[in-house]
Amino acid sequence: MTAVSKSELIDHIGWDLALAFSRWKDRFHTLMLENGCPWVAEARGGLIQYIGPGGIAQNVLVQKSGLTKQAVQQHLDHLTKEGVIKRQGDPDDARRKRVYLSDKGQEAAGIANDVKRQIETEMERELGQANFARLKAALQQIARAASQD
Repeated sequence: MTAVSKSELIDHIGWDLALAFSRWKDRFHTLMLENGCPWVAEARGGLIQYIGPGGIAQNVLVQKSGLTKQAVQQHLDHLTKEGVIKRQGDPDDARRKRVYLSDKGQEAAGIANDVKRQIETEMERELGQANFARLKAALQQIARAASQD
């Protein structure tokens, strides 16, 4: 093993994971754009991942996304104008708003699931079934270990 200076960039798994995720994300965005969901590839599309079937309180969306209250508000305004989400009063607290996927947003979520399956099929074809299964199992093992920390 050769010595490496402290400032020299090294080859490491973190970089490999980042590059692989970047490739996956680029493919996902491309296919979502092709399927008529342009907002997914924009910053506001990142909020969609937090909106489950029961919706989410807008203040919780701020916390989960790590964005400012103002940024979330602006993104939600744009998604509302495009008909992707809807906001309604929170039945548990009249001072709060809940964010839900609209019919258009739910349709986009279904498209996203189809696109994710398509990307997995492409990756499995590229890696081979056994290698793909090992990769998926290893990533799940890493994720489980991280959640136990």
